[in-house]
Amino acid sequence: RARVVLRSGRPLIVEASFRTAAERGTLRALTLECQVPFHFLECRASTEICQARLVERGKGPSVSDGRPEIFDAFAASFEAVTELDPSEHVVVDTTRDLELTLDGLRRRFGVERSVRPSANPS
Repeated sequence: RARVVLRSGRPLIVEASFRTAAERGTLRALTLECQVPFHFLECRASTEICQARLVERGKGPSVSDGRPEIFDAFAASFEAVTELDPSEHVVVDTTRDLELTLDGLRRRFGVERSVRPSANPS
């Protein structure tokens, strides 16, 4: 499906773990084939914070397959991102304030902050 979206000229965000260089390489090759820019955002947080987030997520419905009991194996199998050019690899500290993080990403990618219309215009 990613190929169809990219070939249509629409932007695409693929959310997945991409824990191996091979998985990242497959997506990168697709973007090269479709002649669109590629950026890999690597979200980071401490082990403790990740585990706490997984416990919290487990309290309700979720489409994610992430669970506390598989976290250690997942983390151990994650391949450090060394194959990408620094211009393609963005590390995001997900423990920071969300708005500050989003502002930094907007600056990085030259995107202006959108203003949402008021729910109750005067």
